[in-house]
Amino acid sequence: RDTHRVNRRQRQLCIRSRRRVHGDIVGPFVQFLSQHYNQKILNEAKPLFEKISNLRRELNFQDLQNKINDVQVLQSYEQKCFEYSRYIYLLGKKFRFEQNLPKHVKLSFSWTDSLDQRKNLAFSDWRFEQASLLYNQMIIYFQLGRILMTYQDDQSKKLAIQKFRFGVWCIKEIKNLQSQMPIDPNHYPSDFNSAHLYILMYVMQGLGFLTMFNIHEKNEASLGIENIASICKEAEKCFSTAYELYQVEKGSLNPLIVQGLAKVIPFYVNYYRGVSYFKMARHHEDLIKEEALKPHLGTAIGFVQRAIENLNGLKSSQDFKTYNMKQQDSVNQLLGNLNQALAIYLEKNKKIYNQPIQKEIPEIKDLDAKINISPVEPKGLRDSLEDEKLLEGIADEELDFIFVTIQQQTEQMRNNLEGAFRGFIDSKNKIYTDNNICLLYTSPSPRDRQKSRMPSSA
Repeated sequence: RDTHRVNRRQRQLCIRSRRRVHGDIVGPFVQFLSQHYNQKILNEAKPLFEKISNLRRELNFQDLQNKINDVQVLQSYEQKCFEYSRYIYLLGKKFRFEQNLPKHVKLSFSWTDSLDQRKNLAFSDWRFEQASLLYNQMIIYFQLGRILMTYQDDQSKKLAIQKFRFGVWCIKEIKNLQSQMPIDPNHYPSDFNSAHLYILMYVMQGLGFLTMFNIHEKNEASLGIENIASICKEAEKCFSTAYELYQVEKGSLNPLIVQGLAKVIPFYVNYYRGVSYFKMARHHEDLIKEEALKPHLGTAIGFVQRAIENLNGLKSSQDFKTYNMKQQDSVNQLLGNLNQALAIYLEKNKKIYNQPIQKEIPEIKDLDAKINISPVEPKGLRDSLEDEKLLEGIADEELDFIFVTIQQQTEQMRNNLEGAFRGFIDSKNKIYTDNNICLLYTSPSPRDRQKSRMPSSA
């Protein structure tokens, strides 16, 4: 805990923050207010736009990229992003930016693609600005979580879980904003690729469960080994889902992401699967005292053998040599413990129990649904801002737009209903008309009913 820096070898996921391209913010708002409002309202609101512009200018993400392992710098940018993000939500509520609308702020938000710095993207939509900012916030939460989870105290580990949950929320909100943007998905930056975002989400959830596992493992006697194994299983399941998604979508992923994920995620999947199997073996060993007649030792041996098989497969892979020494030592130490346990179990089974070894090991029970790494929105993100009153004289363009949209949709529905009703009446009239014509030729008149219609014999 003496240093706030982490070895660069931990940066194996090749995640880089999106760089911002600074543009003028104050000018377009001044122009908009000059056209639609009086000078008094403009003078009151202008300081707020200058403040927002300064906040954006302070977000030097290229500088952050060079200090991505410094906790103090990360925490500083976390606060700056949070502050700026609050103002972007405010601008999205008060103004419209789409160029196809008659009353809009002529402002284009520009960013570079974090996975292709040569690509400069600009869109006239506050949601693109917010989504781009949230991408960087996600990276910050991700990196803070990865660092804090390595600290020894539980408070730091719990804070790491919180950061991962914030990061997962950022991805959910990016997808939500994307669904509202009138932008062709083919024009999205490559780091907005859905597979890329969801892989990062599952990795963060997996790391969150691992951190939870590290907090509670020392209390397995009171919590129960099986419950600890379930936490480990959830972590492994998240990493497995991320890897399966990577295998399906790697053709659409940026090569930087492919290179990082292909090496790192298999380690997490196989190592923590081995850990969860070892925990389950010990759980079944403990059950022998209570249920001596059941094949718990044979099941324990099955779990250990499966764990050894997984870890040997990991060691024989070409990527194993690329792992850092700590990861390699972790695998070797776990394998040593497993082989030692297997020898003891086999000897005990041979001398005492003589149980069949379970090749088909039982499923590890699922974790309680209440225990999860679900998305959490940072507290206060959408709360009212103190200087929001500077915009009191300005109508909520977002609400006006929604109102106009509802009016247009209502009018369209009314026209559709009227058209359908007219069509219904016309078709009915046609039926009546056709029937009346038919009746004119076939039905006798009242006068005809008084006379015989048979021809006379004369």
